[in-house]
Amino acid sequence: MMCTLYTYACKTMAKTIPKILTDCILESIPDDSKEFHWDSFFLRWFREFGTPAFFLFQRNLGVTNTQYVELFSLLELHCKKSTAHHNPHRYLFHTTDQFRSLILENINTFLDAPEEDQRAQVTAFAEIYEDLFASSIVVDMFHCSCAVFLPPGLSLDLARLTADAGYIHSAGKSIFIRNFEKTNRNHFENSLDMYLARVPNADLPVRFVVYAHEDFSPYDRRARALIERGIENVKLYIDKLSMGISGLSQIVSDMRQKYEGRLIIPEPGPYTEKHNFNTKKTLWLINDRSISTGDSRNPGRGRYYICYEQSIKCENPFHLFDENKPAWKSHTTLPHSLTAALVNITRSSWKDDGILCDPFGGTGTTWFEAKRISPRVKIQCSDKDAMTRLLVADNVHFFSLATSQLSRIQEQLSDLEHFVSSSEDETMVGPEQVELDIGTMSPVVQEADHFKLATGFLDELKIDQPDEVREFDISDDFVRRLQKHEFFTRLVFYICLRAELRYSGGYARKAISFEKAFSQSVEELNLQIEQFVTLHKHIDADLVCQNTNFIICNGRYSEIVIPCEFIGELGARLNPLSEEILSLDACQLPENAFDAIICDPPYGFNTSIDHLELTRLYSRFLDVALNSLTHL
Repeated sequence: MMCTLYTYACKTMAKTIPKILTDCILESIPDDSKEFHWDSFFLRWFREFGTPAFFLFQRNLGVTNTQYVELFSLLELHCKKSTAHHNPHRYLFHTTDQFRSLILENINTFLDAPEEDQRAQVTAFAEIYEDLFASSIVVDMFHCSCAVFLPPGLSLDLARLTADAGYIHSAGKSIFIRNFEKTNRNHFENSLDMYLARVPNADLPVRFVVYAHEDFSPYDRRARALIERGIENVKLYIDKLSMGISGLSQIVSDMRQKYEGRLIIPEPGPYTEKHNFNTKKTLWLINDRSISTGDSRNPGRGRYYICYEQSIKCENPFHLFDENKPAWKSHTTLPHSLTAALVNITRSSWKDDGILCDPFGGTGTTWFEAKRISPRVKIQCSDKDAMTRLLVADNVHFFSLATSQLSRIQEQLSDLEHFVSSSEDETMVGPEQVELDIGTMSPVVQEADHFKLATGFLDELKIDQPDEVREFDISDDFVRRLQKHEFFTRLVFYICLRAELRYSGGYARKAISFEKAFSQSVEELNLQIEQFVTLHKHIDADLVCQNTNFIICNGRYSEIVIPCEFIGELGARLNPLSEEILSLDACQLPENAFDAIICDPPYGFNTSIDHLELTRLYSRFLDVALNSLTHL
């Protein structure tokens, strides 16, 4: 089945960019006045002839501002000219206020000109400044989202941009943005009318959903880790808010009749029951905050109603696990979302076939994200830790498993968690005190041997390094012996490591037993696997289109993009490991070898190295790293 090409572009234009600019300016100066109407110009230039896009982020500014740097980098990469009249080398990013000032400073000079001379002056202005206007992208940044307005002549491959991103949750067309204090019912419904007038009859009716606390918050607790400090904050209290004098809940209720046949608006209630959708696009009504002028990490005082058309959603399975990939060694792993953003930010220097390096490879986060974003990229992922190659290989193995194999692991972990929980003794406060009589256990629990082996490996580390609470040093011999066991044994060992290191403070306070910590770690991983299995079922049943590095599937609210790593044969992914995953000290990088270095080095609190020694290590590493870059 062929997919729809998700490319937003300005309409096919018989007019040139200068002609469009001239008309937009002149039509924003009514005949009966000598006043330039900015709102009218913005509407025509960006919404009628340009591309009004909207991006919702997974994390808000309280977590990071990297999502905006990544978005601007991706816009420069994926925006393309759609006319032959201009070819900008770089794009200019302005806020709405900045662009408004730029326009007004110049347009005011035409207002006093005689009417017979006005068109000629505006036409000359448009021809002179064509490249400036055709290269100017307007961005309005909010605390957890961003509106982007592309000028006529630019197109945007939205699916590819969203698939590449680390921080984008979903994207689509911007329909309505207005401050709470300035919004009334007519403003909102007029914007809906304009949007629906452009929707082909074949695509009607369109789903419309209010992202309301009342309908979502009590029922999305299983997704809490994915939405907290992110899209959780753009929910509305539909029963409390209003637009002007009209209550929001009443407006939405009236819309069911007013827009019958054009919008499908679900009745109030649990979204898991009321939203039985399988649609290519959904209109969402959300709210977001302005950015504080004092500290960008805090939301500003301005609150905005935002309505956007979600046409694509990112479903990167790595985000389900993020810092908790199955093969795990330390809780200071670089998040996948941040890693992807860093890869995208550097892409202007290496395009799609560069050579990257991560000299602190860990569990392979940079390797996974670089390969996901650009399959042709070469990457040296190295680490002096003997575990790195095994950790990366086990993570590759896990993410390549079929749906049935993932479900089987869920069953095994559930059985094991039940077994460990049933043997819990409240006096136990550490793994070294777990004594299991394997011979007397229920024959249903076939995984107990795996647990005995895993805890044996953990006890060995604890005896050798009794004071370690951050990350164990692991020898080559230890890795060789661990590697001889089944994948599931190693998976249980990684879970034991989580239970030991993440709950070390609880053990010291005697607030939690190892069994309880282990059970909680299993429950967390099993929930992530459950979400991964659900995503796998989309791939199995609803594959729509395959691109070079992502696939498009049907989703509940829109089509979704999923990296291609999660389909195909395992061998194709394991082959590069022997060449690209190396055991190497970070201070032994070759000179003039890499286009970019993306890494997460040890920094004070996640290492037991003396701080003075760590400072000397950084000094040596930075010199070596700079010398290894090709463009420095």
